[in-house]
Amino acid sequence: MSDAPDTPPPPDVDPSGIAEIADGVWVIPDRRVLLVPNVGIVVGQERALVIDVGMGPENGRKVLEAARGVAGGRPLVVTTTHFHPEHAFGLQAFRGEARSVYNRAQLDELRAKGEAYVGMFRTFGPGVAAALEGVDLVEPDETYDGEAFDLDLGGRRAQLLFRGPAHTRGDQVVFLPGERIL
Repeated sequence: MSDAPDTPPPPDVDPSGIAEIADGVWVIPDRRVLLVPNVGIVVGQERALVIDVGMGPENGRKVLEAARGVAGGRPLVVTTTHFHPEHAFGLQAFRGEARSVYNRAQLDELRAKGEAYVGMFRTFGPGVAAALEGVDLVEPDETYDGEAFDLDLGGRRAQLLFRGPAHTRGDQVVFLPGERIL
């Protein structure tokens, strides 16, 4: 028996399990690994939307590559459900590769707490600290105020819906009204 405290496994996004759950709606599952989000990719005729990017630059890069693979050359738009590291701190991989958009409350919370969260999460164990190595907190290209932001993906509409404060001040969900997928 070890006296070492329990530490979470490395928070590695594994895109090999990507699955199409509805026509043009893809999920990279979290595999029930702590600090790994379910990542969504929604493909329209003109653009693809990526929802959450994982923790750190390497996970962000993996999500970006998976998104490119299913987007078929379409431009990418990326959003995050909230500012926490496992959902948003891989965004730097998308800089110059995708337009990023989320609500102003997320941006405000990222500015207020982002660096402190990097420091706090690094104490969660060597795998988490390694994932955060070289992280650069990236602000979105665009923010929205109010309860909703509509994205036209070309033949498919996605709504970014502000639902905070809840888990964070800027909680957001993505809803596809035509397909009734949340």
